[in-house]
Amino acid sequence: MPDDITHHRFRVPREDRSLLAIPGLDAAPLLVEQNRNLFASSSCSLNGRRLTELRSAARCEALRLARAFTSSLLQADVPETVCHSLVVSGHQPELFHVGVWAKNFALAGVARQCRSVAVNLIIDNDTMNGTSLRIPAGTRDHLQAERVLFDTPRPSEPWEEAAIRDRSMFEKFGATVRDRLRSQWGFDPLIGSAWDAAVRQSAVSDRLCDSFTALRANLERAWGQQNLELPMSRLCGMESFLWFVAHLLLRLPELHAIYNESVIDYRRTHRLRNRMQPVPNLDRLDDGWLEAPFWVWNKGDSQRGRLFARRVGSVCELRDEKEVFASLPLADDGPLHAAVEVLSNLAPRGIRLRTRALTTTLFARVCLADLFLHGIGGAKYDEMTNRICERMFGLKAPEFLTVSATLLLPLGGPFGTTENQLHAINHKLRDLTYNPDRHIAAFPETAALINEKSALLTAAHALRESNQLRGKLSPAQHRRLSEIRGQLRFYTGTVRAVYEVERAKIQAQLSANTLIRNREYAFVLYPEEQVRQFLLPLAAKPASPS
Repeated sequence: MPDDITHHRFRVPREDRSLLAIPGLDAAPLLVEQNRNLFASSSCSLNGRRLTELRSAARCEALRLARAFTSSLLQADVPETVCHSLVVSGHQPELFHVGVWAKNFALAGVARQCRSVAVNLIIDNDTMNGTSLRIPAGTRDHLQAERVLFDTPRPSEPWEEAAIRDRSMFEKFGATVRDRLRSQWGFDPLIGSAWDAAVRQSAVSDRLCDSFTALRANLERAWGQQNLELPMSRLCGMESFLWFVAHLLLRLPELHAIYNESVIDYRRTHRLRNRMQPVPNLDRLDDGWLEAPFWVWNKGDSQRGRLFARRVGSVCELRDEKEVFASLPLADDGPLHAAVEVLSNLAPRGIRLRTRALTTTLFARVCLADLFLHGIGGAKYDEMTNRICERMFGLKAPEFLTVSATLLLPLGGPFGTTENQLHAINHKLRDLTYNPDRHIAAFPETAALINEKSALLTAAHALRESNQLRGKLSPAQHRRLSEIRGQLRFYTGTVRAVYEVERAKIQAQLSANTLIRNREYAFVLYPEEQVRQFLLPLAAKPASPS
């Protein structure tokens, strides 16, 4: 199998209403067919369990869990269907920008093209880093970004542990944001009508991520999409997933080496010097403990911990950074039922065993999906997943799609101001300091000073032409030139004030342009019709060629 990481350059689409799709949404059926053939022809097995059989079990489990969870979000039953194919994407359960939401609509369109079921993985094992939403505030001429709280601030914690603390603040959040944007910008944001779904869900579950997901899922259903939702916290309890975990832990020394080599090669390829980018290397402790690419923590904890494992005879011991909490019975060639049983008993004990970024997509691409849809960040990191897949499973890495987009808020459009204009006005102000005579008219009070300055500079030029003293003024002449400039600047106050007003205006417009062109605003801040018109074509099944 090839051992080199394929290097792609993924560029964020910057223009308004622009889409990035690599290799293209219309390529989805061919990619799905290639991946299906890849899996069907593979002899790969995980401790005696063929990959094809594990994938079938994972698909059935994921569909059952996703239908149940999506029904709870919609507060209506999602009908069961027989399906032999899943297309999958995923993201954290935050109120993300439209470029991320575009993946969900593209996913729905791919599912229609390929007669698959679309499943969106809610990455609730990631960390929630704040309880506020950034909105544009002020006016177009004096634009700034402000944050509005949707819940009580607290230290960072995993999304699945984040509960609503201030119900009154949470329930009022949608109306608060709507009223702010309506009064300042004259349009009604999507959140005004959509927030009711988040509030309804909060009466069923106090998890913030469930309320945010319910808001989005209800909108997608109202707009005709049929995607299913599945939190990683639920996927990580599937029997097929735990078999996958046990298999990796059995081969941890090999995985540990491959993982670190892939990360180091990625840094070398992309010229990254920070050892924390894109992810840190897996660690090695004394007494044979190796860090595994999973998180572990106890229910209610606000911090995720690293998982360590070591092989002791036919047992694999597991520990966090404090203590050993499990021992898995493992056999090199035998089935993993006993190990899976031990892992399945962690959840009732309140122990969370969760994937990290690369193991999330490794399981999704190898064991679950016929096609995975990435955003730009995930696509870059999956260069490493490709190598891990090929070297751990002897399997050519399945193909994936990369999708992102840009849609700008209707804030009046950017100003035509450029950095060149700022450079020009700064040049004028600098020239005003060193050559004030160029910016004022000669009159009796200034004529003598201007003439004396000109004579000093003429003398210096003559010296330079004759190669004497390298054209430098004497210290006394230099002091006199500085004195003349200072005296002339007394007469340039009005001109300087005009330039400084102009510079402040240019700087304000450039700053406003940065906020106007920002693609990171949450999708709930957009007018419904604007975002519908942009996203729904991504979900349409292309017409068959005549």
